[in-house]
Amino acid sequence: MRVGGMVLVPLTTASVGAVSIGAQFYSLGEGSAKPVSRMTITAQQMTPTKVHGCVVVTQELARSTQPGALQLIERGLRTGCAGLTDLAFIANISIGAPVATSTGQTAEAVRADIANLLRAISTGQDSKLYLLVTPLICKSWSMLTDSKGLSAFPTLSPTGGTVNGVIVIASDGVPTGQVILADASGIAASPGEIILQQFSEGSFQADSSPDSPQTAATNLISLWQLNLTAVVIERFLCAVKLRSDAVAVCFNSGSYSSGNSPP
Repeated sequence: MRVGGMVLVPLTTASVGAVSIGAQFYSLGEGSAKPVSRMTITAQQMTPTKVHGCVVVTQELARSTQPGALQLIERGLRTGCAGLTDLAFIANISIGAPVATSTGQTAEAVRADIANLLRAISTGQDSKLYLLVTPLICKSWSMLTDSKGLSAFPTLSPTGGTVNGVIVIASDGVPTGQVILADASGIAASPGEIILQQFSEGSFQADSSPDSPQTAATNLISLWQLNLTAVVIERFLCAVKLRSDAVAVCFNSGSYSSGNSPP
């Protein structure tokens, strides 16, 4: 998720402090006593999430010198890891967020929905706002027209852009029909690193829903004995809201796909 402006924190299980009431400041005359204020800090529990993907190929394919032999598999794993990372990130920051129903499909309805989302979150001078939408909603918004037949959002393309200065990001991790407004300054996160590895020694269960924990009846297959290689991709991440009103959600059942502005 390409969200800048978040509060970066270490990748660990811990409590993250957020300032709920800031320090007070005063304008003083020369020789005046200097008042003392205090800050109120609340703690949010943060727990890392792991995204994992694995495919098993023959060692002949893994050792192939033909261009593109493993690149196709690795690209598919990286794409899948990115999509699930977005899904986990959005799920974490959306916990407890208010969900409103969209006012309609037109460009004016989109503006009204965004205005309602803006009213639902608090902002300050350090706020960094993002609209997270599905690829379908991004495409629908980019093609909406105004009453003169011109583009309603000229700085928005089918793959992203801005609406009234707010950055729009199209992500497969956004639930169908949802528009999520997030203030990155109210989110603590650790994006983690993508780790891609190959293993040719070990055992695995050839099942997308493996036994956990394994039992005596679990059928394990040896990678080494069958000349197989496991290509594994993993990524740890953390994300938690520092403020309860840092994220708001709007739902449009039609994904704005049939909107037209009134003449």
